Amino acid sequence: MENDADEKIRPSFSIELRDGAGRLRGGTYGAVHELGGKRFAYLAAMTLDVGLPPSTGIAFGKALLDFLRSLGVSYVHLGTTDHYRPLPDFHSSQFPSTSDSCSS
Repeated sequence: MENDADEKIRPSFSIELRDGAGRLRGGTYGAVHELGGKRFAYLAAMTLDVGLPPSTGIAFGKALLDFLRSLGVSYVHLGTTDHYRPLPDFHSSQFPSTSDSCSS
């Protein structure tokens, strides 16, 4: 069982996905910490509203990974479900471009 008071998982970032009218359509939050000179991210939750265009989840996930890379993160822990994993090396041509509606 996770210790919710553990600083490694205390939320330190959130990202909201809003549509053109400013309505909240999704989001994610988690924590970034450093250990042994490496930066890790704990991704607590990520959700998207129903009815979004196809590939929105891929674009949002790519925006999240880009954001984490900008913080120097090289490993992500997906909640309580698995071990730390290195960030994938996605090529931007594989995914639709992200919109300006992602904000942190």
